[in-house]
Amino acid sequence: MSDELPEGWRTVALSDVADFVSGVGFPPAQQGRTAGDLPFAKVGDVSRSVRDGDGTIATARNWVDRADLEALRARAIPAGSILFAKIGESIRQNFRSLTTREMLVDNNVMA
Repeated sequence: MSDELPEGWRTVALSDVADFVSGVGFPPAQQGRTAGDLPFAKVGDVSRSVRDGDGTIATARNWVDRADLEALRARAIPAGSILFAKIGESIRQNFRSLTTREMLVDNNVMA
């Protein structure tokens, strides 16, 4: 493999063109809400969006309100982010989802 890049291309650090954001812990006491301001995606939600859909994700089995962000020490992931798992079978299967709305992700997911 050649180290030469095509004409007009240049090498840049990935951090110059993308942000990497890890999800946050999701206390069991806050889980289980089926409505709210923001979906809170877990690895299963990412996997399901690939297996059962087109690889985009706009919903999750858990939801939180914006008022919960401070307590969770979380910031929302913007629409257009790529989600991928940090654990489990989803890594081996290379599952990735594209967010179509702002959402949160748990600490087993990266954006």
